[in-house]
Amino acid sequence: MTIKVTGTTDSCGKCPNYGYYSGGAYECRLVELVVHDKTVVDPFCPLPDYPAAIIAGQQMTIKALREPHVYGLGFMLLAHVAAKLGATLSPRGKSLTLLLASGVELVLDSEYITAERNNPAAIEFFAGDKT
Repeated sequence: MTIKVTGTTDSCGKCPNYGYYSGGAYECRLVELVVHDKTVVDPFCPLPDYPAAIIAGQQMTIKALREPHVYGLGFMLLAHVAAKLGATLSPRGKSLTLLLASGVELVLDSEYITAERNNPAAIEFFAGDKT
């Protein structure tokens, strides 16, 4: 199955560019070609394929949120942070990369997190002398 850039489009019928043309025919509005089978992605689809690494990260985040008891507290907290911030875990589910407002890239890796502390305003992660 081919998944296209919108992330939810795995058939022409689900694409926002799919619409009624004329005489019972439907078309792709981007390329103005008739779609004969709305249940698949036509070969002429102009949308780029959805990046595999992003899909894998999203799947891992969803899996961790659905089955937190399997993965442990640290991993569950990373998945929670990823979901709240609209980010995704790495494809293997071990780390989360965040871009801070200051432009600094922060990587939270479950193997290097030695402790977590929850308070009403934040989840704090500790690794050595860094918080």
